[in-house]
Amino acid sequence: MRVKVLLSALTLFFVLSIAFIPSMILSTATRVEVTPVRKQNYQDTVYCNGEIIEKRVKEIYLDTPVIAEQISVEVGDRVWKGQRLASIDTKLTQTALANGVNATELDYPETAELSADVATLAAQVGLSGTDIQSALNQYQEATTAETQSSKSTFIPNEITAPMNGIVTAINLQTDVLTRTSKPVLVVSDDSAYAARVSVNEADVAKLRVGNSAVITGTGFGDHKYSAVVSKIYPTARKSISGTTQQVVVDVELQIQKADERIKPGFSAKAVIATEDAGERLTVPYTAVCQGNDNREYLYVFQNNHLQKRYIETGIELADSVEVVSGVKLGEAVVTNPGDIKDESRFAYTLTGKAGAV
Repeated sequence: MRVKVLLSALTLFFVLSIAFIPSMILSTATRVEVTPVRKQNYQDTVYCNGEIIEKRVKEIYLDTPVIAEQISVEVGDRVWKGQRLASIDTKLTQTALANGVNATELDYPETAELSADVATLAAQVGLSGTDIQSALNQYQEATTAETQSSKSTFIPNEITAPMNGIVTAINLQTDVLTRTSKPVLVVSDDSAYAARVSVNEADVAKLRVGNSAVITGTGFGDHKYSAVVSKIYPTARKSISGTTQQVVVDVELQIQKADERIKPGFSAKAVIATEDAGERLTVPYTAVCQGNDNREYLYVFQNNHLQKRYIETGIELADSVEVVSGVKLGEAVVTNPGDIKDESRFAYTLTGKAGAV
């Protein structure tokens, strides 16, 4: 009977021991929260602002002033290379030129600048006003004679488009002589628009010709345009916005598929990708610690043990940081390292999935 009682007592003791041993062990162990090292896509970008510009513009100048007989286009019209834009009234033009039209009337801005230059020079060398006027008269007579002698050669019958594009300016009339100092017509290639943006000096070193970009703007609503970096200017300049001054470098972005929504002068916002998107190993910020020697480390949880690993971090993301070296994909890292009092203690996690991805 005593033997049975003793055996029963021993059995009860062992049962209770088995029940309480795990609790006793866990009470001295470290509970940790873990997460696996993951891959995350990342692409570095640069944000900048600017405006839409024309990359290909043809300005049609004539050596002789002319009067149009008919103007076949208006500003904004689409034209094709070789298309007639205007016909010239050659007889009326010759009559106007023959009836005393001189260089002063045709090119007043240029003559005015010349008069100012001659006056300055005369004052420096001590010439009189009479000498100045005489010199100007001789110049104008020579210019008029040259125009008169060659007017028949330089008067075209019509003006045609030099390329496909949009008419953006017309300085031609049916009753007034044109000025040789201005283009009679301007045609812009609307398929070759670009965005010229200002990039902060701290970011320009990241850019390369060929980097991809996305352009948005108020003028073209919700539409987005793909573009590539086509030119990085060789010099920097100062840009003032309100009370802030910064040094910027202009960058041109060639728009891939421009359409009628884009207009020169529109404001533009651009996001430039500085490198191809790639996968990076990342861990949460909460997993990373820093020692007194400024070295960064974290704890890897494996087989209920903690292993301290020194790591090298890279790019900082929104909620995680890149780990360049020190851990491998899928390893379980501790996200509550502040709770670790003794890294040599037995460790456990309630998830039961330590080391799983």
